[in-house]
Amino acid sequence: MGSIIDLEGINDAYRCNSVKSTVIYTTLIGVPVSLIFLIILIIRIIFLKKIKTFLTYLILVILSSEIVQCLSKILQLIKYPFEDKRDNKSFTDFNTERGIICQIQIVLALYSDFSSFLTILLLTLKCYEDLRNIEKFLITKRNRILTILFIICISIIISIEFLFFDRKDSFNNISYRFDVRDRCSYGCWLSHFPSKICYGLYWIFIIINTIFACKTNYFLKSILNSSKEEDNDNDNNSNEIEDNNNSQNELDDEKNNEKKRLAELNLLKIKCIIYPIVLIIFWLLISIYRIFDDFVMNEYDQGIDPISENDREKDYFNDNTLMKILVQSFLVIYTILSSLRGIIYGFTFIIFEEEILNDFFRKIYLPKLYNKTYPETKEQGKLLSTTNYSAMSENK
Repeated sequence: MGSIIDLEGINDAYRCNSVKSTVIYTTLIGVPVSLIFLIILIIRIIFLKKIKTFLTYLILVILSSEIVQCLSKILQLIKYPFEDKRDNKSFTDFNTERGIICQIQIVLALYSDFSSFLTILLLTLKCYEDLRNIEKFLITKRNRILTILFIICISIIISIEFLFFDRKDSFNNISYRFDVRDRCSYGCWLSHFPSKICYGLYWIFIIINTIFACKTNYFLKSILNSSKEEDNDNDNNSNEIEDNNNSQNELDDEKNNEKKRLAELNLLKIKCIIYPIVLIIFWLLISIYRIFDDFVMNEYDQGIDPISENDREKDYFNDNTLMKILVQSFLVIYTILSSLRGIIYGFTFIIFEEEILNDFFRKIYLPKLYNKTYPETKEQGKLLSTTNYSAMSENK
């Protein structure tokens, strides 16, 4: 039996003994808040958005994956009715009650990560193809459904494969068996070698996403530049037409619509910049702690003599105070970010369905146009409906 405020024996966990309570309280507060926020977003999308595009369903998949991430951490609460055998250094069984729950947490966390990354990659490619007016495999509803199902299935398969890889890599490693991995966190993660491979894959996804986001942004920039040139030509033509006493009202309407279209394209460019930047910063900070944990701490989590490894870890941190401060500081940052990840991801990707947030970004970036236009139209993307670039918001 144990308390959900898991501080028993914390003085012997030298890599986190000063911050474990902070880690616990941050998780216990942040994760439920993230979960509630994600559920509210999903409900708003389902019930408030009448016309759901493929982009909408991709965002729903991302938000659902983040709910799974929250559930993997909440599972920690059900460990404590079971006997805590972490201090039994001679115990070698992987499949204690807490160890089994730990393995479930790992699979759920991995599924959430891979499902989110693959869906974000699909979202990025879809945005890019829509802007370029390229329609290939995803043109039919059947193929879109199959693609989403493929992402879900492949994420489950990869997660289970990583668990088997972890079990094989950790076989007979008493120092880092499953039920001791939550000693410094409020949940479980892979052992060090599989974790390095996993984070390598994560960064491959991040780099690919960033490349296509940059390509999308570059294409939008070229559209804006060409549109500005056309606008200048139209201004010159309007002067000539005005001299010939032709209808000025039609010209004014055309110029206003063009300005609105350019404003919408600028807003779309901002959206396509936000999410790769958030991804890079978020995962860079997350990865810093993993680098410390997987490379520096690996030496003290291997072997068949846990007592000896624990003494070596204690000596290491006593001799390297700066390293202890760094490891514990980045552990706190890691915990804060992972606990609030649902909120961060929610705000990052809901910008593509911003009417769910009452046109928040339009009110900020296009206040004049919003006040003049949207009370009348109330239709996101309408200003782009006469171009090929409206596909992101209107393509069914």
